[in-house]
Amino acid sequence: MLPFTEGDLKKSFNPSYLARGEEYWEVGRVFKLKIDNQGTHISAMVRGRKAASYVTNVRISAKKTPIRIDGTCTCPIFSNCKHVAATLYQALQQQELELNEEDENQL
Repeated sequence: MLPFTEGDLKKSFNPSYLARGEEYWEVGRVFKLKIDNQGTHISAMVRGRKAASYVTNVRISAKKTPIRIDGTCTCPIFSNCKHVAATLYQALQQQELELNEEDENQL
């Protein structure tokens, strides 16, 4: 289970980066998503508007309240940019799909 929610993203990101990240995620620009077993280290590749792809790495600190999201990216913004937001939206979607699959397998 991931230690963050969409609400945590809204508290951690610039609203314009978050909105653009959601758009990138919705059109399928996130690939090679990797999530560790605790859900505290997440990485991916995200296609930019042009041919470039960016590498994202995210660490989630859930030991304190509020949750701390520290994302880095190879884009010029570098930290908690739209590419990091897209990565985290993809992680949330993957978690939801896995939970739905588990529910179906238990029937």
